[in-house]
Amino acid sequence: MTNEMSIELFSRWKVDQLKTFLKKRGVVSSGRKYELAEKAYFAWKLKLEVAKTTREEEDGVSTWRREKLTMECGITLPFPCSLQEGWEEGSLNFPDVMEDEVEAYMQPSTKAMKQGKSLLNSGHVHNVKFYHISTDLKYCFIIYI
Repeated sequence: MTNEMSIELFSRWKVDQLKTFLKKRGVVSSGRKYELAEKAYFAWKLKLEVAKTTREEEDGVSTWRREKLTMECGITLPFPCSLQEGWEEGSLNFPDVMEDEVEAYMQPSTKAMKQGKSLLNSGHVHNVKFYHISTDLKYCFIIYI
């Protein structure tokens, strides 16, 4: 596409081309041809990016999960939701951890830390479950219910 797009130039496109252009950017693709050309022009003007497909989004989430669950030694831990058995209720068997260690771990995401504390203080969290991965690892899974 040139830098000099206009509604007139978009109106020269076929309806199918306009609809495809709009759908790829998550814009409603209904209406008459001129309306589609207007929508396409404004989508172009707003620099709307081509939306990711569901598969691309799933791949991105999978990659993010894998990165989060990969330890320094290269071992990838299982996704917590896939663990059906072995969860213990309460904090009785939590590993010895200092609050500053948890906060240091959460440092890149202080917003999540604040939201977690807020959920606890507001009473939305009623219980904690703990999953001890292995006696050889200093890691565990903790979920709030």
